Amino acid sequence: SMESNDYIRVYYSINGGAENLFSTNGNNTGNFGSRTASVTNISGNNLRIIIRCRNNDPNEYHLFDNIVVRQVTAQSEPTITTITSPTSTVSGLWQGDNLFRWSVFSNHGGCDSASAIYTIRRDISPAAASAGPAQAFCETDNTVLAANAATNGGTGTWSLVSGSGTVAEPNNPLSAVSGLGYGANTFRWTITSELGICSATNSTVTITRNRNPLDLSGNVTIVKNPVCYNEPGQLEITGTEADVKYYLRTGGVDGAYVQGNGGTITLTTPPLISATTYEIHAIKDITGCEIIFGSYTINVNPEFSLAQLYASHNICAGATTTISVVLTGGTGPYTIVWNDGSDHTINNYVSGTDITVGPYPAGTTTISLVSVRDHNLCEPTSLGTPIGITVGSTPTAATLTGTGDACVGATSSLTFTVTDGVSPYDIVINGVTYLDLVSGSSIDLGALPVGDYTYTLTSVIDACGNPVPAAGLPPAYSFSINEIPSASGTTNNAPEICSNGFTDIILQSSVAGSTFAWTVSSAPATTWTAGKEPAGGTGGMGTVIAQNLEHESYIPITVTFTITPTGPAPTYCVGLPVTRQVIVNPVARIANKTAVICSGGTFTVTPANGGTEIVPAGTTYTWSAPVISPAGSITGGSAQSTGQTSISQALTNTTSASATATYTVTPLSGTCTG
Repeated sequence: SMESNDYIRVYYSINGGAENLFSTNGNNTGNFGSRTASVTNISGNNLRIIIRCRNNDPNEYHLFDNIVVRQVTAQSEPTITTITSPTSTVSGLWQGDNLFRWSVFSNHGGCDSASAIYTIRRDISPAAASAGPAQAFCETDNTVLAANAATNGGTGTWSLVSGSGTVAEPNNPLSAVSGLGYGANTFRWTITSELGICSATNSTVTITRNRNPLDLSGNVTIVKNPVCYNEPGQLEITGTEADVKYYLRTGGVDGAYVQGNGGTITLTTPPLISATTYEIHAIKDITGCEIIFGSYTINVNPEFSLAQLYASHNICAGATTTISVVLTGGTGPYTIVWNDGSDHTINNYVSGTDITVGPYPAGTTTISLVSVRDHNLCEPTSLGTPIGITVGSTPTAATLTGTGDACVGATSSLTFTVTDGVSPYDIVINGVTYLDLVSGSSIDLGALPVGDYTYTLTSVIDACGNPVPAAGLPPAYSFSINEIPSASGTTNNAPEICSNGFTDIILQSSVAGSTFAWTVSSAPATTWTAGKEPAGGTGGMGTVIAQNLEHESYIPITVTFTITPTGPAPTYCVGLPVTRQVIVNPVARIANKTAVICSGGTFTVTPANGGTEIVPAGTTYTWSAPVISPAGSITGGSAQSTGQTSISQALTNTTSASATATYTVTPLSGTCTG
């Protein structure tokens, strides 16, 4: 018991500083059996605990024990369920050594206590080891491992199980590894607990280093270079690997592949039409490891598109003739084989060169091309069509046509054709003989004068002396040469008009039945009244161009009509255009005006061009006698019939009030009255 002023005070001092009462039960008075004084959340390097007591009786004793100083951790301390029980349970053990003191006291506290330390070591198992996903590479001999980190203070360690490779940081789950060998390289990741009490776990990962295909760029041969146009190219590769696919690659795109066979393979391109460069893309079957090697350009010979025999025709019995082969493309000279019942070979042939054939028996002998090769041994895309040489054909019919109706000055010609027979032909037209003409020939007649023409084909004899029978000769051929019309006779009856007047142009042509088309232009530029502007048009013989023209200008405007004549059907000959001009003079226009004068004075009004008024240069004015209001109040006003350059008179007001004289004024510009 603590009577009167007795107390027990518990202080602490940090680093030799001031004394501070414990925050819990630091100052104790009154009666109590036992108390625990405590303070938390203090920090420093040195701690001193001071206990001060006061009692009023020498027989009073105080006992202080269980002094505990320890670090406050983020993790709650282990909890003893019953601190007075020697077999109490404990929970919340920390990782590592947990030290517990068991103290025994005498019954009355007079004897010293006895104590002992009991250690419980707790080890927490880390998360199970995971060495990470398997990895595979082509040729790469290093990578970064991807195991899980050891938890709960455990330690992870890498070890090599099989294969080869060096782990740079054996205890780092993300360590780099280098020196990987080809094939499978297996590494074990083992995690042990912090204190070695818990069972270790381990996991393995396999890192596979695969080989790329072999670079066989030195084993590739272009089978043929250049190749013919539209012909495939070929690359031959020796020493291939059986587990590799070999692709032809051009422009960054793979084509078809051929599987390696341990020996020689051939890669074939699509048909080529221009020089193309290829690479080889080699890919391993299982691993997909790949390389691209080499650069091989296959050139292409010029296109050789056609070989065509020329031409089917007729010959006389017992005669020879010539044919030719026209070769489109390729590279000369050429080797050709042609057949007329038997094969004939010509080396070093030049396109279009004559080949002598025959004589042949009566009837038609078919000639065809068997084969053609150019200097590069390339063949044409097509051998064309066969031709026929016919023996014994006689002419059966003829035609005569020409260029037809035309305008004078044009060149005319006749064209004749012959059915069958043997070219060339001798013909007679209108008594004139034309020798050695082939069917389809034209006879130039030149530029014929105006008139009607008729031409008659009266005889056709072929090269074998065979005539076209009379029944096979054509009817006479007729045509006309027509005159080109002239519009020079077109008359302009009103070459000068006043604005708002009418044109009077009569269309005439030298050729009856002509038609006309005209266009218009005007100068200088002006504004035309809507519906009264010059316009183009069409018409026939005698048509009158009567257009009402009105403009807003104060100067004359010249309108030009360009007239083009066209003759009648069927030739519609177009003549040279003619022009007719009409000068549209301005018409003066003045507005109402008011002048104020004193009696006896003279008023003068001179209109000027602008605004709503049109006053051409030289405009004069006439007027009638003015209307006086009030009547008789003004003297001096009179009519003026002679044109004046201004409107002016002297007036006298005979009354004492204002009076008005109203004039009606007519402007005149040239011959145009406003």
